[in-house]
Amino acid sequence: MNASELAKKLSPAAKIVSPRSGIPIAQCLKIDTGRVVGSDWSSWLTVDAPELDLPAMCINADMLMRALANAGDGDATIEASEGSVVVKCGRRRITIPTLPAGEFPMPATIGEPIIQYRGKALANAIARSAPMASTNESLFHLCGVSLYGGCAVAADNASGCEVTVDGLDAPDDGSVILPRHILPLISGEIDLSCDGRIAEIAMDGRSLVTRLVDGTFPDYRRVMPTDAPDVASFSATA
Repeated sequence: MNASELAKKLSPAAKIVSPRSGIPIAQCLKIDTGRVVGSDWSSWLTVDAPELDLPAMCINADMLMRALANAGDGDATIEASEGSVVVKCGRRRITIPTLPAGEFPMPATIGEPIIQYRGKALANAIARSAPMASTNESLFHLCGVSLYGGCAVAADNASGCEVTVDGLDAPDDGSVILPRHILPLISGEIDLSCDGRIAEIAMDGRSLVTRLVDGTFPDYRRVMPTDAPDVASFSATA
């Protein structure tokens, strides 16, 4: 298999893993039947990788991605042995220890959906509003994008952004907030279901399960001006 293509495919799952965690299993990707799962224990991203014909196991995400990076654009093979895998790139052999797949934490099952959406507009709206999400963890209820009625909304303590999404019918109470760290992983045509605690998002070749932010997004419409004396127009594609 081409190492750079495999690394690109696995990158979204690896990015969600926390390499600084002191718990070895929390630093791992889970590989099982052609699927690779990465998690920070609040969100889980699964990537389809049928070329990885390996038994179920967990492997350190950072070590695997480094091994693939060392292969560059060349081919790599990954072979399983007892308690480890060997990544072969040309004459290079890199042995990475593995952990049992059963130790990997799996997400809770979603309940009765209160939001169901399918299309591209929501991913585009999230991408446009996400830069406004607060990075101040003490304002945790602002650290994400809220699906608020028919809009995707984000704000910090001084400004905000509202993007209308055709076909979105979310609760109009600020209770659904997608966490900031998963927003860059959402793109293209998506199929979203949300039960008010957990959101499941299916995309092309990958899927995401995430806990929502435990808080309530403020009623931004009470402070957003309805009439503006000055209007500026610009090209969104410039």
